[in-house]
Amino acid sequence: MYVVIPLAFTILYMPNFPFQVKLTINILYGLLTLRTIISRGVPYIFGSSANHKKHFIKFENTHSFLPARGDNIVPNTLHVILHSEVWVCFVLSLYL
Repeated sequence: MYVVIPLAFTILYMPNFPFQVKLTINILYGLLTLRTIISRGVPYIFGSSANHKKHFIKFENTHSFLPARGDNIVPNTLHVILHSEVWVCFVLSLYL
């Protein structure tokens, strides 16, 4: 839900923004995209430390449609949706 507002602003107003604002938005969405990949994607695929896994115990009983990969953390469904929306915002900001 929180990504709907930036997504709407990106679609509606991005073509009218000055170059510096477009560049700033692209950089921010790019960093946010990179952060989502580092926080959930890399630990899911390659694994992480025991200390890192300890922080994700609270999400253990949430719904997830991705298969488990050993004892790696599994991103829950809502995080996958949120990260997908962030990636869509990033792609749209690059396109517009």
